[in-house]
Amino acid sequence: MASLYDWSDYLRRTQTELYAPSWGIPIPINEDGTRRPLCNKVIGIGICGVLSMIIIIVISVSAGVKARRGVDPFLSSETETMSTAKYINIHDRIFALSGASADEGGTAQNIAMMWMLQEDLLDLQYETNPFLIQRYIMALIFFSFGGENWPFKVWLSPSQSECDFPGVVCNESGEVTAITLDSMDLTGTIPPEVGHLSSLEFLALADNNIYGNVPEELGILTKLENLYLQHNNIVGQVPEKVCTLRSQFTLKDFMLDCEGSPPVISCDCCTKCTTHQSEGKTAMSPVSLPDSNSANDTARSRQDEVTRYISSLSGTNVHDMNAFQNKALDWILNVDNLNFDANDSQLGERYVIALLYFSLGGEDWPFTDWLSPDHSVCEFRQVRCNGDAKISTLALDSSDLTGSIPSEISVLTSLTW
Repeated sequence: MASLYDWSDYLRRTQTELYAPSWGIPIPINEDGTRRPLCNKVIGIGICGVLSMIIIIVISVSAGVKARRGVDPFLSSETETMSTAKYINIHDRIFALSGASADEGGTAQNIAMMWMLQEDLLDLQYETNPFLIQRYIMALIFFSFGGENWPFKVWLSPSQSECDFPGVVCNESGEVTAITLDSMDLTGTIPPEVGHLSSLEFLALADNNIYGNVPEELGILTKLENLYLQHNNIVGQVPEKVCTLRSQFTLKDFMLDCEGSPPVISCDCCTKCTTHQSEGKTAMSPVSLPDSNSANDTARSRQDEVTRYISSLSGTNVHDMNAFQNKALDWILNVDNLNFDANDSQLGERYVIALLYFSLGGEDWPFTDWLSPDHSVCEFRQVRCNGDAKISTLALDSSDLTGSIPSEISVLTSLTW
């Protein structure tokens, strides 16, 4: 940390202290009106030398302490007290969570802490704000998994809430409830601090290059319902504390590479075991998944591709189990019998029609044959299509619609009325 600062400049800025204007000692004045150093050139040079060395040592030690705390040693006197208190408080809260790793240069914990201290633009109330630790953990995930190489550049934006990061879902209170980063070429180990995202319900890190062990701290996530870690390089034994999430709490779907001869990891509580491989990857979504014992690679591949395509239209809402986008995706994957794949030009419009149905209370509409899994959308009542089988008219007036129109309706580019 100290190497980041120009110590000579810092010392040079404080050299006027040698004139000691606040020491209560008269300052000698030259004939031309300029101040003369306190030290007499002839008899005081030895005293001045010793005094100067003491001041330099004090300044250096003080600046070094500030730098180790993450405090800029060049802060002005007007802001130093407030900023020092803020930085020290942030440091101490993170240190209480991550321990010595927070102060060890080069660790993901240290880099994440320094990002919080020096780069983050959100002015969190550092003394009491519970989201400070949440934001630190999200920064830690970024730096632990090589976030600099992720395909989206808005993750860890210093001016945005972590709830706006791609792949992240929060509840109405602003607490992170879902993280979906599967197939993102993540490289690194799972930071144990993730276990302190106390409202986390869904964690998908499948199909990456994650190595090491499953952290025992994940067993603290008593609200976790879905955990997907398969198709990585995770080894060892799943900690018993994590398995208690299945036996005593809410975890109902847990997938890991616990199949094979021998398996790369031993898991006594996984709901589905996969083999450590790069082929036949399973889609990670909170929607219902086909049984791995009966679904073939083609079905899994379609589900994966369709989920990704619809995610490109609706973002992380498709992973929010309370969102209408998730219900529409689930209908496409598990109810619809037309089984369009991601390359079919009709898939996007069919998804939007399903989304309109769920967003506007379709279960209570006066006509019950809307959203038929066996018919084209062009056959749905109140829907008209043009010669290219694209939706051109939606006539749903006086249909007792309730809700808001989803922005995805813009996908219906041929809609004229």
